[in-house]
Amino acid sequence: MRRLIRKIADNAGAVTFAIGVHAIVFGALLVNVKWVERPGAAAGGTAVQAQTIDRAQLEEELARITRQKRERADEQQQRQHALAEEKARLERLKKQRATEEKRLAALAAEKKKRAAELEQQKKSRAADPAVLAEEKARLEQMQKQSAEEKARLQALAAEKKKREADLAAMAERKQREAEAEAEKKKREAEALAAQKRREAEELVAQKEREAEEAERKRREAEAEAERKQREAEAFAAQKEREAAEAERRKIAAEQLALQAAAAAEEQERLARERKQREDEQALRVLLDQAQAELDEQERREAAERQRVAESRARQEALRQAAIQEEETRIAAQQAREEARLAAQQAREEAEKIEKYTVLIHDDVRSNWRIPQTARAGMQCVLRVRLLPSGEVRDVQVVESSGDEVFDRSAGDAVLRASPLPVAVADAGSAFFHAHFREFNFRFKPDI
Repeated sequence: MRRLIRKIADNAGAVTFAIGVHAIVFGALLVNVKWVERPGAAAGGTAVQAQTIDRAQLEEELARITRQKRERADEQQQRQHALAEEKARLERLKKQRATEEKRLAALAAEKKKRAAELEQQKKSRAADPAVLAEEKARLEQMQKQSAEEKARLQALAAEKKKREADLAAMAERKQREAEAEAEKKKREAEALAAQKRREAEELVAQKEREAEEAERKRREAEAEAERKQREAEAFAAQKEREAAEAERRKIAAEQLALQAAAAAEEQERLARERKQREDEQALRVLLDQAQAELDEQERREAAERQRVAESRARQEALRQAAIQEEETRIAAQQAREEARLAAQQAREEAEKIEKYTVLIHDDVRSNWRIPQTARAGMQCVLRVRLLPSGEVRDVQVVESSGDEVFDRSAGDAVLRASPLPVAVADAGSAFFHAHFREFNFRFKPDI
């Protein structure tokens, strides 16, 4: 029905013209005039095609957002897996270090026990050369084992230094990757937002151009219909004038014969005119209905365009909020991981200081010659300055034990223990200069 109405509206001029031609032919029949010229139907106006919104773009955008969320979830899962593996490796290193420290503590206790036994045996068997020789050999064996243990500790320290360097490099690389990824996502978000704005602006401009083109075509169609109607009316008037002239030429000869027929034909003509007026009125009603439907369709299309634009704006806002939330969560996680790594490094550095302090104390204790004035619980604090090779450059007493002989014997023990087991080659340059280039050493031997 709508298609028929639109077709009638597009060819309103032709319909009016046809009605006028029929009226003229009817008048010509009244005067027995045969008309040669018959106007053809005028070409119809251009139909205005309404366009609906294609939802494929909206669905494609939703699919793209879903893919991006899935890709971010996969990347997050991979990062969590890598963090879990790194955490497991650190736990293994920690357990290995704890085991090594226990073994070192046991070895130090054994060494201390053997030194006490040796001292006791020296006091009880000073007159027996065989026992002294045996003890000397035993002491040399212990020193050899100590040297081997020291070499192994140095190798372990080098390995730990290498692992610490690898860990620092990995942390720096992860940080650079995270910064690059954040910058990339930021650029992508800005480019996507700009693209969406351009698309929205182009869509609005296109719809405005289409609306203007439709309005222009509608006005042209109305003007064409009016022009054709005026031409049909002029043509009908001309034919009426010609018919009147012909009738006047024949009226004199045929007036009596045609009076009765003219009366009947006049009644038929009046009926046809009434029918024509009714048809024209019905046509105007149909045209008004068709115009109302076109207006309603344009209103619905405008509402649909506005709804789609609002939907896209909401989806874009949700997407931006999700991206911002994800970036905030990743940044917080990275901050927590960095804090954890810093705390772990601080603990490891404290443990490393404690380890070297114990090693230094053991070496100094093994080189200490117990003075006669030494008593249980005596201790002193020495200010020790070292060269990068671990050799002792200077020793000063900064907190005396109250016994000058004890203090001097402690300083001599430090000098005899030179080089101390905390050289740059063993502990690392930064660690050595930060903690052992110049440090306070508390000497508290067990007597």
